[in-house]
Amino acid sequence: MLPAAKLSEKPAAITLAEAGAVGVPFITAYEGLREAGPVCQDDAVLAFDANGKVGQAAIQLATAAGARVFGVGRTPTPYRGHSTGEATMLAASEGDIAERVRDATGGHGRRHRL
Repeated sequence: MLPAAKLSEKPAAITLAEAGAVGVPFITAYEGLREAGPVCQDDAVLAFDANGKVGQAAIQLATAAGARVFGVGRTPTPYRGHSTGEATMLAASEGDIAERVRDATGGHGRRHRL
């Protein structure tokens, strides 16, 4: 039996059947993003390991919420076959990520990170 503290609340916008089809990467991304509060229109979201499954899920969820998403990976482009939606891809090895996000957001920086 799984402890209640390990369970995630089903978003009201989806059915129980839809919730059962959500994969672990999406649950992980959802929980990580909501930790700092709801992702809102125009929030800046920084998604690390944007080429991985959780990073891709975070990008999709944040983009769907209307956020401005910055994906961080080893390269500034996603792996072949992966879609990043509207994310701005940044290479981790190319300069100060925090500074680049602050510059891109007019000094505000990110509100969420995962």
